[in-house]
Amino acid sequence: EGCARGSWTYTHLASVQELIQQAAEKELINPAEFIPELVAALHGSMCPVALRALTAFGAANGAELAAQLPEMYKVLGPGGTNAGGTAAVQLERERLICQLLQRLISSTRKPLSSDAWDQIWAFSQHATHVVVSAFAHCQVPPEWYGAAQAAMDLSFDMAMAANGRSEAALLSPDKVWEQILNRMICGLLRQREGTAAAPIMDGARAEGSEGESMVPPSEAEAIMPAEPAEACKVSLPQLGCAVFLSGHLALRMLVFLEGLQSALKKKRLADEDARVAEQREKNSKKKTGKKGKGKGDKEEEEDDAAQASSMGMAGQEEREADAFAEIAEHALLYGAKSLLDRVKPLIFSCLLDPELRKDPILRRTGAISLCKFMTVSKRFCEENLQILFSILFPKGRDAPLSAMADAQDMAQDLAANANRSGTLFEDLTLRQSLLVAVGDLLFRH
Repeated sequence: EGCARGSWTYTHLASVQELIQQAAEKELINPAEFIPELVAALHGSMCPVALRALTAFGAANGAELAAQLPEMYKVLGPGGTNAGGTAAVQLERERLICQLLQRLISSTRKPLSSDAWDQIWAFSQHATHVVVSAFAHCQVPPEWYGAAQAAMDLSFDMAMAANGRSEAALLSPDKVWEQILNRMICGLLRQREGTAAAPIMDGARAEGSEGESMVPPSEAEAIMPAEPAEACKVSLPQLGCAVFLSGHLALRMLVFLEGLQSALKKKRLADEDARVAEQREKNSKKKTGKKGKGKGDKEEEEDDAAQASSMGMAGQEEREADAFAEIAEHALLYGAKSLLDRVKPLIFSCLLDPELRKDPILRRTGAISLCKFMTVSKRFCEENLQILFSILFPKGRDAPLSAMADAQDMAQDLAANANRSGTLFEDLTLRQSLLVAVGDLLFRH
């Protein structure tokens, strides 16, 4: 009843979802019986509730949920029977779908089938399309931030888990989202003729050599030119979207790099173990050897070879760690071709410009992205830590401005509480993201 009337908070929903998952894992309820019924409920108004319950059951029985993906796509995919609604409804639905698929990918004990990956990939593309389309039409309700974050998270999780896939866009989500962010900002600032009317995402174009930016130099220069050609009126909601997306992209690229480094290390260890096992098998098949060479001499030679190989692996591991650290520390935020480097002035403007920081959404998204950028690079953290302190603990002339902004936040929250329009999602995405970003920052540095 509370869920139907909209009086439940995010804490209520998360608690019920956790209870369902625990009951399913302890076999108190059978997920195989409830999952088909919940999929059938996706046709009606209880679709968000059904998606939350499916997420909980899917964590306990991923195989049954994966088998229902084609039916879910008929209902919630493009042109589905329940794919319409307002921008807020569509964005919230896409957020829940992406979280469901993330839980499915992470909890499935057996590898997913090729058909299941095709369905997940189709859902991911549709979620990205809904997010980008809402931005392009300047329909940016509070639900946009959660949907954009979930869509990006799903694409990166798929790239790390999809073994045996060959789609360039699936394996290079960083390049896809870099292209999307670039076109969002170019269209927003209108720095290129016709950019605003151009499609933000024209398919899954992810060509290019590894490590190079997908953004053409002409477009990258257009984001923050030295001398703007002419002043233009920027949409503040869209500006907040671009700033928020840039911060989360930086953090996801860092996690992506760490995942690649870990996967490379595992592969190298597996290859080395296979090589050692093969060498031992060859040695066991050899004859006794030359006269005068005893068993102890053979074991000593094998130990020396293993030690030399281990030292070589250690050196290779150190070189790889240094290379990945260099990319994370400098290339992401300070590289000559880095799009994120050119977005930094926008983040600072949201926090330091007296007019822009009056907008609570811009101020929050700017603070979130600042913390995420500081999490990515220790150098950026050291250079801009004072800015974060001045935001959290304003003094002198900044204190009255901060107090006025806080008063505006309180007034807006009271108004939102009066009609239940958006407080839940702002708390869920923006405020929680700020706390998580600050926590990550303190943990890493």
